[in-house]
Amino acid sequence: MATFRDGLMRLVEQGCELTPRQIAVLFVAHESGGEPLTQRQIARELGISPPVVCRALDRLALAGLATRKHDDVDKRLMRAVPTAAGRKFVERLAA
Repeated sequence: MATFRDGLMRLVEQGCELTPRQIAVLFVAHESGGEPLTQRQIARELGISPPVVCRALDRLALAGLATRKHDDVDKRLMRAVPTAAGRKFVERLAA
């Protein structure tokens, strides 16, 4: 976690346009492993409300770092999927 914090501080110093919360949403979505997480799962993981995750994902989508996709089984659910640029961003942050 110290590496993540150090990477976050580097981004802030470099004038990163993303907020720490948006970065946290991207990080959790990236670290999910297999099946992309739903917005509600990300909210639960971070202890924030689903609308906050929705707004963060809106900004991440505008930045080209994440997309949403409908769940294959339940089309009401939206899953957060980091783009290639989003995965690279998180990997650089953790380096």
